[in-house]
Order: sequence, then C-alpha cells, then structure tokens
Amino acid sequence: MKKKLFVQNVNRHWFVSFTLLFMAMGAFAQTGARITEVIPNTDQVTLTNFNASPLDVSPYWLCLGPGAYANVGALNGGSATIPAGGTLQLTFNVDPVADGLSLFSTNNFSSSDPDILLDFVQWGGPNQPRSGQAVTAGRWDDASDFINCPAPYATSTGGSVEAWISSIVYAPNISFDGGETSVSICVDGNADPLNVNRDPGAVGTNAGWIITDQTTGQILGLPAAPPFNLDGAGVGVCDIWYIRYEDGLSGNMVGQNIADLEGCFDLSNAIEVIREEADGGSVEIDIAATGNPNGTTSISADGLEAVICVDGRMDPLVVSHVTTAENLTFRYVVTDDSDDNIILAIMNTSSIDLDGAGIGTCRIWGWSYRGLNQDDFIGLPLADLQAEDCSDISDIAIDVIREEPDGGSVSLANGDTSVSICAGDGSPDPLSVTHTTNAANLTFRYVITDSDANNTILAFSGSSEIDLDGAGPGTCRIWGWSYRGLNQDDFVGLPLADLQAEDCSDISDDFIEVIRLTGDDCEILSIDSFENAFEFALFPNPANNNVSISFLGGQTINAQVTVYDITGRLVSQAEFSTQTEVNLDLSSLNSGTYIVQIEDNETGSNTTKQLIKR
Repeated sequence: MKKKLFVQNVNRHWFVSFTLLFMAMGAFAQTGARITEVIPNTDQVTLTNFNASPLDVSPYWLCLGPGAYANVGALNGGSATIPAGGTLQLTFNVDPVADGLSLFSTNNFSSSDPDILLDFVQWGGPNQPRSGQAVTAGRWDDASDFINCPAPYATSTGGSVEAWISSIVYAPNISFDGGETSVSICVDGNADPLNVNRDPGAVGTNAGWIITDQTTGQILGLPAAPPFNLDGAGVGVCDIWYIRYEDGLSGNMVGQNIADLEGCFDLSNAIEVIREEADGGSVEIDIAATGNPNGTTSISADGLEAVICVDGRMDPLVVSHVTTAENLTFRYVVTDDSDDNIILAIMNTSSIDLDGAGIGTCRIWGWSYRGLNQDDFIGLPLADLQAEDCSDISDIAIDVIREEPDGGSVSLANGDTSVSICAGDGSPDPLSVTHTTNAANLTFRYVITDSDANNTILAFSGSSEIDLDGAGPGTCRIWGWSYRGLNQDDFVGLPLADLQAEDCSDISDDFIEVIRLTGDDCEILSIDSFENAFEFALFPNPANNNVSISFLGGQTINAQVTVYDITGRLVSQAEFSTQTEVNLDLSSLNSGTYIVQIEDNETGSNTTKQLIKR
C-alpha cells in the first residue's frame, strides 16, 4: 500500500545524531556512501560513509536530472574523503518544492547499475528524473512514491519513503495474545473480545487503531483501544492496524478506504480476524478414496448410503465434507437411525470404521462448532447439539447399513423342504425356492450340493427357479448362502464347510432335499395327479419315530394311510375312521424320504405328502 506521508520540521542535528547512532549499533547493513539528509530550502545535502574505513568520494556526483549535476570533490573544494562512520555536508542547489536527488559513483548518469547509481530520494511529486533508473537499480522502491512533507528529510537506510520518515512516525508490529497474526472467531451473538499487543518503539504524536475489510480496504471501524469485539460485524474477514501519525491526517473515517489516507503517518502490519458462523454444510462418502479393500462394501452413486459386512475386518469409509466455516472445528457425528438421532460417537477423523459396532443402521453427520466438549453429548439427541451456540449440524446424513451374513432358512414355495422329481425325461421340473434372511442388503445365492457327508458343492444359482431335470438320478441339497466379496466359482467341488468358513459368508441352517428319479421310479410320482379332495398335515416333518397326521378343517373321514419308500415300495399301511388326528409309528423304517398317501374309502379320493424319516 502506498503511503503519502507528511513530515514536520525537526532539527537537522537530531537526524544526523540519529543516523550515526544507528550506524554504531549496526542496525543496518549499508556500505559505501549514501545520502542521509536533505534540507531543500537551504540546499544542504549530507553524505554518510557506512564503511569501516575512510572513503574517498571525490569522484562521486550529485545529480538532479539532465544537465543538473555536480562533482562531490568540486563541491567540497577539490577533495572529499569521509572517515569511517563519518558524514560530509555539501551545498547543492535543489528545488525545495519537488525534486529527485541521485548519488552516482561516476558521471555515467544514464546507468542503472547499483554500483554506479548509489542512492536516490524524491520529494514533492512522483516520477522525478532518474526515479525509473533508481527503481531498476534497487535504490528506490516505487517511482510513484515520494515524500510529501516539509523538509528536512533524513534517513538511516534510505530506499523508500518509509525509511526517510521513520524517525518522525513509526508504528511497530502488532499481534494477538500468543503472538498470532491471524485468528478466527465464531459469529454466534456472543462477545469474542480480542486483545492486541504492540511491539515497543512507537514514534509519533498521535496513535489510533483502524479496522478494515480485508478484500476492499474499506474502513469499518476506528476503535479507541483493544480488546476488540467483532462478533456483531457478521461473517467476513477484516484486518486490524495500528497507526501513528502527526496532525493533518486525512481520510481516516469509517467508509473511506485505507489506501486513501494522506498525511504524515505510519501503519503497522495488519493482523487478520476471520469471522465465521458455524456451518455443518454437507457430507458424503468419498467413493474413490474409500475403495473396497475387502470387496464387502457397497456405496450408492451419490455417496449418501453404504452397506458394510460385519465380519471382524475393517471397512473404513472415507467421508468428505463441504463447509463455509473452514476455520472452525469440524467433526463427524455418528447417531442411530431413530427419529431422535441419538448420538453414539463423535469422530475427529474422516476415515470411519464401523465394523466393530455390530449389526444395525447408523447415520454420519457433519458438525461445525467451537468451544464445546463433544463428550458431553454422547447419548443425547442430535437436536441438543444443534441447539448450542456456535454449533451447526449438516443438512443431510450418510446412512450406513451394517449387516452380518445370514444364510437364514430355505424351503420350497409351498413350505416343503423335500421333493422328488422325474429327472432326465426332457420335461423341465422347475423348483420355486424361497428363503428368509436378516441380511437383506448382502448378496444371496442358492448353493446346490451333493448329499454326501461333505456336502460337496456342485453349483450355484442366482435364481429362485431351479431346474434339476438334466442332473440325472440321485439326491442333492439346496442351501441358502448370504455373502459379500467372494467368487462363487472358486468353491465348486469343495466341501460346503469351506464356504461357511470364509469371512462375510454364512450358509442356511437347513436345506431342501431334491430326489431325482428316473425311468420306472418316476411312476411313484403319478400319485400327484390324484384329486386332492381334502388336506392334511404331517408334524413333525422331518420326523424321528412318530409323526402326527392331522386333517385340516376338523373333518373326519374313513381313510386308508399308505406309506411308500422312494422306489414306490409299500412299507406301511393303516386304517382309521372318525378321527381328525392319528399318530403313525415310524420306528421300523430306515432314515430316508417316504411318500404318505391317504385315500378316502368312501369316495376313492386321495392326496399325498412327502415325509422325511431321520
């Protein structure tokens, strides 16, 4: 920021003493000869030798512009040697209103070589002759920057307006408690007093504080002194400045721009205050960053829902958020899925693993806040957190469904768990299979195994309509399989137990037995074509030594009960009448599958059911 500075008259001997004092203290790293004082109204120019040994400046030249120059030796009577740390006072005609004075080591006045153009100062107006050369040589900071004040002018370092007037006005650096130069506050209606400290060494008749908008530079306030409460200013970023100045300062008014200050003044460094309202913003799962290391996690396309398999392995979800309050604290809040959203945990990491939480559904919210103890809110409704000062919850949440694999149970659509089909006759025998499971969001398949002791895996089916007509004669079993992240083809030919042993894998507790008959054995199945004039139930089924036959609807009939084995051979027969329930002794039968036929003695109608004897 350019400063147009006004300097009052001071005693020239004070400036010279000030310059020499700084030299003795080693306060700067100047070398060679430099201009350290100019008194335009008396044409007085002072050169100072910053070397540690005497310096002959006889060949040097003072130059104002084209045609206005003089040799230093000639100005001093023919020779000019300045002792180490000493000064040389010269008389050289300058314009007291506006001019620019250069010091050259040779008479090559067009040079911008810093070894030739040694120093420069301008007053009264910008862009004086040689000012552009001085900027190129690094001897002046800006051609448009000039001293705008009455003489005399003095410096210990030179090179800028600030350096030439720092002995008149100087605003030292400022900082907040702790040394910070940037702080953030939460705009929540509560006072946030900020204390500001300044370094020692301030110079100037008057002092003050200025608060500006950081983006525009507009002056927002002129408070008397710290501490400063900026909560009422709303959201934004402002700067706090300390100013030292002499009488005559203009532009220092609320609504003006700090760049338009005019007068003899100096500004400290600016310290920043970021004013933010809590903003929970929005959250979503970073799909790319989360990946799927175990192959057991699924994420919706919008990143707002995930299904994970609870199997003892980590399934971290990487969560991202968007908030307008980047300088306030941000956490992720995990709640249950009830209407109250009870708070279960608060996370300070974006990588959140919920495998250890067990089965259930939870929600992940964003939380922007300042000044609250998160542990105080565990077990409370999310609304309690939202109600706090400087606290805001995201508008939406991520739903996380946590499921353990559950093979559940399987049966045919009619509820049976055993069936005989005629295989190899070219006629499809589709079996409608159904299942129950507590893991509705995991993958479910049907596993077909042999009936051997190992339940050797023969095939998998993703359809509930399973046709085994082409499998030939034999007996197989259909199981339910709940899983995630496994390749079913890797398990064909292996024992079913191998599939059960995998992570995120569970086999149903029961199975459907399918007996595949061929040839003449299929004749036993023809009884299915008889008219079902009445219904009965077998319980239990499978059975051990006894099975109860109950006629549904409470009907009583005179009937004959016939039991066939799977080959169609009659193995048991009994008669009963005027009974709604009868017990059948199975103790003499071998384990296996049997067909129970009941025939009405009066009408000849019959119906059948399969029975498994354990």
